[in-house]
Amino acid sequence: MNAKSVALSFVVAWISLSGAVALADTTTDVITPGALKKNGAQKLNVRFEESVNDAPQQAWLQGVSKEKTVWKRPLPLKFAVNTAKTDVICRNGRIEVLSQYGGSAAYTKQTFTWDGNNVAFVSKKDGDASQEQVDKLMKLARNGTHEQLDNFADADHVIFYPGNYINAENVKTILNAGRKQALALVAAQKPQLAAQRMEICLDASMDLVYLEGGSGEKTTAPAKWIEAWTLDQIALPASYWKPILKDYSTMLKASGKAKQAAAIASAAQDDAKKTSN
Repeated sequence: MNAKSVALSFVVAWISLSGAVALADTTTDVITPGALKKNGAQKLNVRFEESVNDAPQQAWLQGVSKEKTVWKRPLPLKFAVNTAKTDVICRNGRIEVLSQYGGSAAYTKQTFTWDGNNVAFVSKKDGDASQEQVDKLMKLARNGTHEQLDNFADADHVIFYPGNYINAENVKTILNAGRKQALALVAAQKPQLAAQRMEICLDASMDLVYLEGGSGEKTTAPAKWIEAWTLDQIALPASYWKPILKDYSTMLKASGKAKQAAAIASAAQDDAKKTSN
């Protein structure tokens, strides 16, 4: 994994919980504390206390010297954290508490200021770096270019809990989004643009399947798409993707590419028979 991927994996390892949870007391060092006031302490950490009887989770910013806590101040959490997957980091002079949901790559970041006497809540931000990559593919399927899709495919991608993101539902969402745009172009009497949009959409759906890494054995259309759609973890039935390829074939024919259209229709028909047997 290269440095870019390592940095991304460090970010997406932080996620949030939206409600109170029962947690054991946990202490986490403040990463890169920088110029944060230490008030005579050698380092800073945050202690997350166990929630009792559904009470709000308590947390403390602490100054530590020689492994002893020399002072502490309340850190006013607005949302309980999953201490098994929580980091505290100083960024731009502020304290960020980043916590991750179990079994997901979604995270919540709570930001605080520390003036040497009091810790104050500033803001909360939710995110999901894995879902953001899926969303980019969906956007490209709707209105991206071949060049943009190629650039996306060439970039590094780190997907945590891939089954939550690389699945039949998201493949269908990409295909449905691109197909809708392509059919709108057909209605606007722009068959060539429709065929181009459909091809980008089909490639985007394939890129999602291989987002975690690797590639298929097939390199030509439509076999490469069908191979991706029918992998065990996706398993789209021919009854779903065959009409999509039929639309694409019709768009190609309307844009003056009758030979390519016939090849797509024929290959789709043959592969549909194979996958249904």
